Amino acid sequence: MTVEDVSFFNEVRNDCRKALHDPSYYSLEESLSWFKKNQPRFFIYELKGEKIGYFRTSNWMPNGCYVGLDIHKKFRGKKMAVPAYNDFFNYLKKEIGKRNFYEFFLEVLSHNKIAISLYKKLGFQEISERGSTNIKMKLILNNE
Repeated sequence: MTVEDVSFFNEVRNDCRKALHDPSYYSLEESLSWFKKNQPRFFIYELKGEKIGYFRTSNWMPNGCYVGLDIHKKFRGKKMAVPAYNDFFNYLKKEIGKRNFYEFFLEVLSHNKIAISLYKKLGFQEISERGSTNIKMKLILNNE
């Protein structure tokens, strides 16, 4: 993601905020300031040249990282998330250049049943609950 993508990010993020751990609304100026200050490792996901959503990553480790995907509202419900995650995992393994980049983690709000179902389809397993609102999940990909 580049500074030119922040407007798209801001629109999608604000629309998805009820499913995020921080449900705050942010102005474009606030998002630009945040992006420039933090330079997050976020990735725009495109399909046939059109921006579909973005991947969030954090807590990078030698063998993996935390991930999350937010999809623009016009593409939700169209079964794009599973192929998007698979594309992204393959991209990370290729970009990182290591075959042993295979552990992925996420935290999801326990009331977000749609996301939990998606993550289970991808092979994530619940590894802990953090209070009554968060579920931590882990995916170990085939190391090939």
